Formats: sequence, C-alpha cells, structure tokens
Amino acid sequence: MNDPMPHPAPVLVEFIDTTYAPPASVTNDTELVRSEVVDSYGILELITFIETRFDVKIPDEDVQPNNFRTVDAMCAMIARLRSEDDAA
Repeated sequence: MNDPMPHPAPVLVEFIDTTYAPPASVTNDTELVRSEVVDSYGILELITFIETRFDVKIPDEDVQPNNFRTVDAMCAMIARLRSEDDAA
C-alpha cells in the first residue's frame, strides 16, 4: 500500500506553531516541554492531532515524555506505529 501521507515533520511544526504560538518557530529538534512550548495538556492535544491527522493509534505505553520531546521524536514514533500497522 502506498503511503499518501506527507512526512509528519512539517505538519507537526505548523500545528505546534499555530496552536501554541511559541516566541520563535519550532524546529525538528526544539525541546518542546523544556522550552515551555507545550505542557501536559498540550501533549494530550498533540496525541489527538497525531492520531487524527496521521491515522495511527498511540497506545498507552507510548504516552511518555520522550516520544513528545521533539518533532523528531514524534516523527520516529509515528513511523514506528505506521510500520507496526503495516506489519499487522
């Protein structure tokens, strides 16, 4: 099956920039919680956005800070979840 989804990084950056209005645009390696761009409620919003936009289900065991630390970390998680779905 071809994956019509765009790479998640620019989509996530745009969502974070427009939703949380950080003082400067985030990059793929911006520490989102450490730099106070998102808080725990923001992570819940990111989970909902990722599940809806990228058609993946984030299992409870993946709801951990390291998976939402940066855009790159979220992209890695999305890629892993997609590959697990494809293998199922």
